[in-house]
Amino acid sequence: MTAPAGSLCSGVGMLDRAIETLFDVSTAWFAEMNPAAATVYAHHWPGLPNLGDITAVNWGDVDPVRLLKAGFPCQPFSAAGRRDGSADERHLWPTAVLPAITTILPPVVVLENVPGLLRIEHGQVWGQVLADLDRLGYTVAWTTVGACKVGACHHRHRLFVLAVRDTAVPTPDVTPSACRQGEAWAPVQDVLFGDTESVRWPDAGMSRAGVVWPLPAGVCANHGVLFKTPTSQLAINGGSQHPDKRKAGGHGPTLADEVEHLLPTPRATDTGTPGRRAPEGFRPPLSQVLMDLLPTPRVSADRTGRSAITGSSSSPSLAQALEIAAGVLPRELRSWEEAPPAWQPAGSVDPGRFGRYEAAVRRHEQTFGLPAPEPTEPIGEGQPRLSVRFVEWMMGLPAGYVTDLVSSGRGRPEGMISRNDAMKALGNGVFGPAATHALMSLPTFGAAQALLAARPLAVAA
Repeated sequence: MTAPAGSLCSGVGMLDRAIETLFDVSTAWFAEMNPAAATVYAHHWPGLPNLGDITAVNWGDVDPVRLLKAGFPCQPFSAAGRRDGSADERHLWPTAVLPAITTILPPVVVLENVPGLLRIEHGQVWGQVLADLDRLGYTVAWTTVGACKVGACHHRHRLFVLAVRDTAVPTPDVTPSACRQGEAWAPVQDVLFGDTESVRWPDAGMSRAGVVWPLPAGVCANHGVLFKTPTSQLAINGGSQHPDKRKAGGHGPTLADEVEHLLPTPRATDTGTPGRRAPEGFRPPLSQVLMDLLPTPRVSADRTGRSAITGSSSSPSLAQALEIAAGVLPRELRSWEEAPPAWQPAGSVDPGRFGRYEAAVRRHEQTFGLPAPEPTEPIGEGQPRLSVRFVEWMMGLPAGYVTDLVSSGRGRPEGMISRNDAMKALGNGVFGPAATHALMSLPTFGAAQALLAARPLAVAA
């Protein structure tokens, strides 16, 4: 018998799709306040009740479920925001998610957020989440995984949590790293000496009955030419030492250097406005990368395209871009082009229409069986902008999952959404294959399967 599941902060259902492929569950209700996201969700799960604002729900009146999933808002903890943490009104754990869990007490809970949740306020916010779940009798396991780890052409590191009301999950064969004292946690070594400094939470771990154990974590892909494991020197903006300043005989490029060979992850604020550049020192958004990468055909472009561009600092014409791909356009005519990198990873492919991102795009295609659509689309007088279909593809969704509901006109018919709404929904979404990989790797996965397969006890009349 399929177990019922509930979904909080549902978005367009990317996490829910992953959950339903892993467990024998069927979503019974969802909760999403954004009208556009709710429209997409209702299209794929027709007829389900939408609880709306989860801070106003009386959970005692809601149909019980055996699995509760929540990708609660990440803005309070994300490096892309102000990082107001527990002071942010969008911190819905204590005001909405925890009350739902406390009342329903589902056997299985799945959470998703950004890795910053582990670090914000010296780990105290995550410590409170762990303490709350621990107090309710859950064995909690978590890990941090990037979309790149499962073959995506972008990073998108995310925290995934799988908690079960089961005390039989085997404990890791490692030394515990922290223990609970009331609502607070302290490092085990420090507790021995009476010190209760904040815990630095590992990227992956498990907690039960007031004890935390670290687990191995494979956050980022490291399978050849494109990726390295993150180091403590990796800044938020992906910066590292300039190639020319590295010590001779070093160990090659760092993650910050190699990240250039992956496309930037789609984000909710990326509307694809042409001409906007990121501040110096920060990586450009996806829209700008693709504007620089693949020009849109225009009527005015001649056969070579050189006369309109030579000597300028703008992007190349389509004709020039094609000549670059074919290797026939001399470098002296590429006035817009950046200086070549000081290193070139072994085994990299010749640039095609995706330039230095070619290998990452092709790997994404092969891994998920989804051919890449055109990354840009024309607007106005041939001006390019980021294609929603390309962002949809980057997020591992089948073609049309969101874009079939995008209306091109100003007056949107019922059941349709705007392009900007679609961009925002995709930028806020969960990369499903990464969620699947992460949850399956956790020690609580087998217990979750067993709990959901078990028939609930009948209540006597």
